[in-house]
Amino acid sequence: MTAPREFAHGHWKQLALTFDAALARLPDALKAEGFGVITEIDMQATLKAKIGVDFRRYRIFGACNPKLAHGALLQDLHVGVLLPCNVVLYETDAGTAMVGAIDPVQ
Repeated sequence: MTAPREFAHGHWKQLALTFDAALARLPDALKAEGFGVITEIDMQATLKAKIGVDFRRYRIFGACNPKLAHGALLQDLHVGVLLPCNVVLYETDAGTAMVGAIDPVQ
């Protein structure tokens, strides 16, 4: 795996968990922060099905906190292009999990 450019996009954390363990815990961790998962994209399966390439285990979750989303939309209807908030989980070459989320300030 090529190291990302200092993780320029969003906030990232290397987890001391396997991908499967992190995948099992992610919905509850988001729920504890007031978010629910409303979409889930399996990029590994999608890339295999659409263009026939093999890719690491990589999931994109669309997470939403309805109260925060509503408040943001009341301030600016154009903020909808950032909703739902993406949370990414992928398996590193070492077999651990990396998790990242968008930085709304960025």
